[in-house]
Amino acid sequence: MDAHRRLLRIGMMAGLGSGFCWAVNNLLFSHGFTVMSGVSSVLLLPLFCAAINDSCAAVSLLLVNGAKGLLGSFFRAIHSRSGRVICLAALIGGPVGQLAYYYGIAYAGATYALMITALYPVIGCVLAWFFLKQRITLRMWLGILLSGLGAVLLTYDGSMNAIQADFSLGIIAALLAACCWASEIVLAVYAMSDLSASMAITIRECISGGTLLLMTVLFFPLAELGSLLTDAFMGLFSLACAGVLAGLSYLLFYLANKTVGCARGTATNATYLVWGLLLSMFFGTGTEVTLRVIIGCAGVLLGVLLVSINTEEESDG
Repeated sequence: MDAHRRLLRIGMMAGLGSGFCWAVNNLLFSHGFTVMSGVSSVLLLPLFCAAINDSCAAVSLLLVNGAKGLLGSFFRAIHSRSGRVICLAALIGGPVGQLAYYYGIAYAGATYALMITALYPVIGCVLAWFFLKQRITLRMWLGILLSGLGAVLLTYDGSMNAIQADFSLGIIAALLAACCWASEIVLAVYAMSDLSASMAITIRECISGGTLLLMTVLFFPLAELGSLLTDAFMGLFSLACAGVLAGLSYLLFYLANKTVGCARGTATNATYLVWGLLLSMFFGTGTEVTLRVIIGCAGVLLGVLLVSINTEEESDG
């Protein structure tokens, strides 16, 4: 019993820590993107920023594993069956999900992107019900409805006019990211039956970062790339720091889900919504915090908790 409680505390703290790190990552990425957009305004700019973010996360995790003498285990794990499942999860959650998320930040703003993607535990619950035939209780359906209403409240503004077309694209991109992350964690938890969280997330970030870098080299205009690398040092530095925090956030996230199950892991990670709002208020960045935003935020978070928190004594599988 003591060991179980200790694991529960570790998992819950890891989930809360992952949420905080992801909220800080969001602010650093937003700052880096803003600096970069002052140098380049090409449509593919979020691709470049996402590549820097995930590749820096991959490098930091490889250095940690290298210091532990685990690089050999890493190369063996990536060729295993579970490693291939993690690679699939990485492609869904990384190049697709991560890029959609950053386009959400670019077009809808950091605060809205945070709040919309906080729906991913709810989406994961629905996916598990549809594909895995897992039961959803009345409490969970209430949470899904509450989260949806909160998201509508967050994203609706009667004063919006024609210049807000990009905002809608940002909301769609953030929703796509939420769907991708929900799918990713289901695959990741399945693969972590015989992989450590550290090994799994290292594979994930290496595949995601490598793919995004390749896409950047293939599709990003060379002239614009040169300008970004030479004229936006502070933006690059901010993105690199965001990448290191992204690696730590994902490591803690995978650890939480492996230790206490998807329900508790995603519920505690979803507190990045609250962390992000508090940090936005403290630093005076992002969307103005109005009563509508606060109520919508509370609705999304309460809905996520209703869906995700396990009321049974034993942890989820």
